[in-house]
Amino acid sequence: MIFKLKKLISLLLFLPYYLMAAIDVTKTTNLLDQLVDVLTSKILVGILTIVIVVVGYMYLFNKGNVAKEWLIAILIGSAFILSASGIAAIVS
Repeated sequence: MIFKLKKLISLLLFLPYYLMAAIDVTKTTNLLDQLVDVLTSKILVGILTIVIVVVGYMYLFNKGNVAKEWLIAILIGSAFILSASGIAAIVS
C-alpha cells in the first residue's frame, strides 16, 4: 500500500516533467504558425466582413431583438479575432 502511494505521489509530482519531455516543440511551433496564417488570411477577413454586413442588414430591417444581440456579439467577436490575429502577426 505504501509503495503504491509513493508511486502515485512521485507520478503526480513529476508528471509535468514527463509531459514536457514528450512534447516536440517544432510541431507545436508549426501548428501555431499555421494558426496565425489562417487568422491573418484575407479569406477570414472577407468572411467576417460578409457576416457583419448580413447582421447589419438584419438589424437595419429590425428582424426582432435577436438581430441586435447577434450584431453586438458578432462585432465584439470579430474585433477580438482581428485584433488577436494582428497581434500574432506582429509578434511572429
